Amino acid sequence: MLKAAPSKPLETADVALALLSRGSTPRRVRIRNGMDMDIILPDHTSIYLRMGIPYERDVTAYMEKILKEGSTFFDVGAHFGYHSLMASSMVGPDGRIVAFEPTPTTYEVLRNNSSRATMSNIILKCA
Repeated sequence: MLKAAPSKPLETADVALALLSRGSTPRRVRIRNGMDMDIILPDHTSIYLRMGIPYERDVTAYMEKILKEGSTFFDVGAHFGYHSLMASSMVGPDGRIVAFEPTPTTYEVLRNNSSRATMSNIILKCA
């Protein structure tokens, strides 16, 4: 169930792509902190991000509350790296993000996304 209205109208073609595509090529979206991130539809997280709906807004709000400059953040099951990228800007250049992702194909998307991060504070592990 969607918790927020999309910030822009959802195009019929995007819905069809999200529902019908499997293993499609990555699409790029801009997340809330201004970083670009690759997504692959029809993945659940990707659909939210493509529609412009904040993904796990309560988790992100909690991260904003507890993470400070210089903090260390562990992202276990990092998927494509949404929380890692968000945390990267929260902890700053002196902080560290350790992102674990066990699925090799998903890890590759995570690796590509983290390489675009504005700070080099993300450490990746394919567990």
